[in-house]
Amino acid sequence: TIFKNGLPSLSRQGIGTIANIAMNFACAPFGDAVIAGMSVYNRVMFIGMAVVIGYGQGYQPVCSFNHGAKKYERVYQGYKFLVIITTIIITVLSVIGYIFAPELIAIFRKDSDVIKAGVQALRFQCFAMVVTGFCTASNMLMQSLRISGKATILLILPHLLGQTGIALAQPVADILSFVLTIFLVKPTVKELKRLSIKKDAD
Repeated sequence: TIFKNGLPSLSRQGIGTIANIAMNFACAPFGDAVIAGMSVYNRVMFIGMAVVIGYGQGYQPVCSFNHGAKKYERVYQGYKFLVIITTIIITVLSVIGYIFAPELIAIFRKDSDVIKAGVQALRFQCFAMVVTGFCTASNMLMQSLRISGKATILLILPHLLGQTGIALAQPVADILSFVLTIFLVKPTVKELKRLSIKKDAD
């Protein structure tokens, strides 16, 4: 049970590491500046994702406790709040990231070629970041409800696709992951609503 429930978190960390290694290999033919630029871009993106994941991990015990107590309305309302708050935060961070991309990359490296590569990747990613709040919230919901298979799929897909390109790989993968998330989380949310109505009727 511990392994099953922890599988999405294991996938998040493990596959993320593999994706970074694959990214370095993909960047290698383009020179050290591109490798360094993508590395810096990943550091900047981690700040935004850390905020989203932090909120998601804060939601997990609330979700698990209330689901166990059969307070399904609280689980659903908590999920909605998480989606809204993380989407607002990540949207604001994306706007800031897009506008100040050169300055953010330059914090880590002053090299013009590195900045150019990092800025391109960061600005592409800023367009796709707005969907990550919904994806992360949905993953945390399903992981907390022990729907680990679906939760793990949501984490694996973007990292596998992230190996097929450099600057556009992660944004495209995030959009595709968003589409998949809609299909995977819809039955779970529908069931929560049904249970909430049934409990209120009882």
